[in-house]
Parts: sequence; C-alpha cells; structure tokens
Amino acid sequence: MLKLEATIEVAEQSKVLNFETTEPVITIGRESKNDFQLPLTTVSRQHCRISFSEDQYFVEDLGSSHGTQLNGQKLNPGEKKLLRSGDSLSITKAKIKIEIVKQQLERAPGDSTQMLARNAVENILRGLDGGTEQEDVPYLRIMTGPDEGRTFKLRGPVAECVLGRSRESDLVVNDGNASRRHGLIKKDYSGVIYQCLGAKNLSMLNGKEVPRNSVKRLRDRDEIAIGSVKIVFIDPDAELLKSLSGIPGFEEPEPEAEPVPPDPAPEEEGSQPDGEAQAAEGGEQAPDESVAGPPPDENSQAEAAPDTQQEQAAQEGGEQAAAAEGGEQAAAPDEAAADKTANGEGEVAKPAEEVPATQGRFGPEMIFVVIAGVVFLLGVVVLILLL
Repeated sequence: MLKLEATIEVAEQSKVLNFETTEPVITIGRESKNDFQLPLTTVSRQHCRISFSEDQYFVEDLGSSHGTQLNGQKLNPGEKKLLRSGDSLSITKAKIKIEIVKQQLERAPGDSTQMLARNAVENILRGLDGGTEQEDVPYLRIMTGPDEGRTFKLRGPVAECVLGRSRESDLVVNDGNASRRHGLIKKDYSGVIYQCLGAKNLSMLNGKEVPRNSVKRLRDRDEIAIGSVKIVFIDPDAELLKSLSGIPGFEEPEPEAEPVPPDPAPEEEGSQPDGEAQAAEGGEQAPDESVAGPPPDENSQAEAAPDTQQEQAAQEGGEQAAAAEGGEQAAAPDEAAADKTANGEGEVAKPAEEVPATQGRFGPEMIFVVIAGVVFLLGVVVLILLL
C-alpha cells in the first residue's frame, strides 16, 4: 500500500491532502482525472507518475514545466527513481511525504519487535540460500535506456554479475561508451561490491567517478551510471533493517569514509625548483654548466665587484696601475678554480693557458719600472761615494 500526504502552502496558509492506494500506477497532476490531484496552477496537468514493479515503487517526472524533486534532487524527465518510506517529493509549492506499507511490516500490537526481527532474519536467510523467483533477494535494475526494466538477481550466498557492452555480459549495457567488460558486481557474506574493470570510460557511482580497478561497497538505492545508462542496486531487506536500527545487532552501518589522498611525493634530487621552472616557462634559459663550468663561489663573486673599480682606477691612475691590476685579475680566476677543484665542487676545471713571459707581471711596463729603479739606486750610490 502507498500512502501520500501532501502539504500545500499558499498565501501563508497550509492545506493537507491525503491519499491511499494499492493500484500499480498513480498519476499526480493538476487535472481532476489524475489519481492524486494537486489544485495548483504551477502544477502541470500530468506532472509525475508513481508505478509499482518488482515489489518496489518508482517515481517518474512526465516532462512537467517546473519539474519534480525527490529529497531535494531534481528528476530528469522520463527517468525513474526508486522510492522508500520517508522520502519527500516536491512539486512547486506542494510537499508530498511518502509512506510505503508492506504486508510483512504489519503486525499486532505488542509483538512489533518480534515480528519485524523474525521477518528480517527469514528474508535475509532466504536471500543467502538463493530462494525462489518470488523471494526477495538483492538485484540490479536498469533505469534508463532501451532496456529499462531489465533486472539481474544476485542469488545464493555468492554471486557475480558482469556489466558491459558484450552480449556475453550478465547484464548488457546498450551504450557506445560502455566497454565489453565494464564493471563487476560481487556478492558474498560480507555484502555487495562494485569493481570497475579498467574500462576506457569511467563509470559513476551516485554521481562520483569510480577510478579504474577500484572497489566500492554498494548499499540500497546506489546508482551506477555507464554512459547514459543508469543501473540501481535494490536491496529489499533494507527497509526491514532500517526499521530494526534501534535493536542491538541490527544497527545500520556507518557510511565508509572517503579515502584520504596521498601526500605529494618529495622532490627528487636534481629536480628543477619552482622558481627555475617558472623562469623556463617564461622563456629564460638556464646557463649550461657543462660548457661554462661550475658556478663561481663567494670568493670569486667578492673579487668580481672590485674588478670594475680597479679598471676605473687604472684608467684614472695611468697605465702602470692598470698593468698591475691586470695581473691580479689574471691570477684571480685561477685561484678560484683551484679552490673549487680542491673542495670537490662542480666539474674538474680545464688547465689555464700559460701566459707568455712578456705579459702579466713581467710585461714591458714592469721591466721599465725595474730598470728605472735600478738606475735611481745606482745614482744614489754614486752620490754617496763622491761625497
């Protein structure tokens, strides 16, 4: 039996409409010919439809102007969704509460707990043993596409169902985006899981992508989407277990936590830092160390700055100072290279080219200075002897 309780709020006033039926198909809309009429101008003539199939109720939007929402989520026109007791339908300003009353839930006053527990245990055991065609066992149902309504029941304590485009699949998915073997449903004593079989196009579970070769546990009303085809997992015992959630041993399991993404891997030695990577993206090229040799150390950098000042002093002080500073500059790179080779830093530097005897410290200018000094000293000695 299906019970509907609609609360309509218009101009800060509420009106409650009740409806009960055992019919397999119920239409809801503005016109009086509907099974459940909602007298609102914003409601379409035939707004949505509730149907009963495989001992389950399903709701479907009939292409209404303002749409239908199930528990706050808008339904796609022509797409069926599974209903459970306690669900809420929103049709513009009307809020409809769903209550599904099944025969196995009816009990006499005073023995509600015993009756519910017995029915739940009997149904679960029948599902584990396989049962018959009429018994309640978990199953899969195609909700959209040309094969809408096709089912596959997971019988026995252990069962499998292959989903895919291949005709050899247990449940064929008629969609071009489906692989020949797209997914696998497994049932055992621990529950039911869904595994993506490394398909080219990822499948979706309740609107979230399922990574390739990953495993996800299925619960009642979970929806698998492969391309445009949607498949819902239905567990008939879910309502009984939900009714017994307050009894020890029948607690509803907590949802599994989302996996925590792994920490980013540390940078490997020799990897390019962020600053250098940005410089490379901007078009700047890093110097080639294999050609230019190792980068200068602090000593060479400290000597590089005075070089410019010495050159200026050489220009102002004359050729002699310039010659002397030129000799120091020639020796500085050799000393810096020798220090880096001794410390084991960088690559082995190539030997410096030999400086001819007529250059550097003993160039023509230095020879002239030495001769002038000798002549001056000889002159001083002669003067001393004469005196």
